Amino acid sequence: MNIAVFTDNFYPHIGGTEKAVYFLCTNLSNLGHKVVVFCPKSKGNDTHTYNFQVVRMPTFAISKYNETTVPLFNYHKMKKVLKDFKPNLIYYATGTAMATCALKMAKKFKVKTVATMHTKFYYAVLGSTKSKLIAKCFVKRVSHKLNKTDYITTVCNEMVGVLHKQGVKKDVVVIRNGVDKVPAVVKEKPDRKECFNFMFCGHVIQCKNIQFSLKCLALLKEKYNFSNFKFYIVGGGDYDKKLKKLAKKLGISENVVFTGMIKDKQKLNEYYQNAHLFLFPSYFDTDGLVCLEAGSNGTPTLTIKGYGASERIVNNETGFVEEYDKEKFTAKIWEIINNNDLYNKVQSNVYNLEGKSWEEISKEYLALFEKVAK
Repeated sequence: MNIAVFTDNFYPHIGGTEKAVYFLCTNLSNLGHKVVVFCPKSKGNDTHTYNFQVVRMPTFAISKYNETTVPLFNYHKMKKVLKDFKPNLIYYATGTAMATCALKMAKKFKVKTVATMHTKFYYAVLGSTKSKLIAKCFVKRVSHKLNKTDYITTVCNEMVGVLHKQGVKKDVVVIRNGVDKVPAVVKEKPDRKECFNFMFCGHVIQCKNIQFSLKCLALLKEKYNFSNFKFYIVGGGDYDKKLKKLAKKLGISENVVFTGMIKDKQKLNEYYQNAHLFLFPSYFDTDGLVCLEAGSNGTPTLTIKGYGASERIVNNETGFVEEYDKEKFTAKIWEIINNNDLYNKVQSNVYNLEGKSWEEISKEYLALFEKVAK
């Protein structure tokens, strides 16, 4: 097949959607199919190599962290590339600008469309604009595009309900993200009794809910008189200043370390391996790949019940899940710190958190693409 892919999120930016699109396209190409990716042009040095064609559109960045970019459409260029490429199907992994391009090009070349929704756009837009009205209007527009799409997938069960609630009328099928099966060289963790290390990794933005982790750790220090810990916040974003102020206000500044963005995979793995517990109370993420990355480095995750990131985890077996309640979440952290048998059991099982490889997931997508194209 000849598959044209449209996305607003791609390397050299770092994030879950970027990784998902890259691994899917790489494996589709490895399976003998032609792939072309249309994506925004990005600042920064791209060190990745591709076995498929990448066509970048000029953009301007809304944030200095390049979390949001807006492509300047060059429909003439897209038409020219696709005319030579002769697509059998158009796939898009976005709900924003490049989704519009995907639907426009599908109509032009008379091919079917498949979409995957990775993102809860309501929270993303709300965090940027602080306006519920704008956020509601935005997701309504996203749903309008999806209702024009031939087939819709998402990466977790929670998102099915989210999409239907915001106006998607079509069926939505779950195909989870694959797992990069390159194993980390796991080193022995530091002694938990000397210092208990917590970690977060990802974009430092409000909807990742890092502020909830800070409040729970402050309660841990106050209620349980436990101060022998460090919390490493790995990532960059426009919310770090507020988090630093909050940490100071809560009296845990000396316990919190902001590392900034780390692009070196080996160095990032060292942070994962140094951590004893990955704190991920995100209400924004769907199928958080960072939880899998933590697991591949022998670090269990604590996340909140009922959200997408918790769906791969069996509580007290392959990770930890707790109610979205500060008292209960903090009590769970205290239990994990003190119950050595429970922690050791979960840590030994955390590798079972992994799902199917990207090659297996790519074959699932390929079967779907062939079915829809026919």
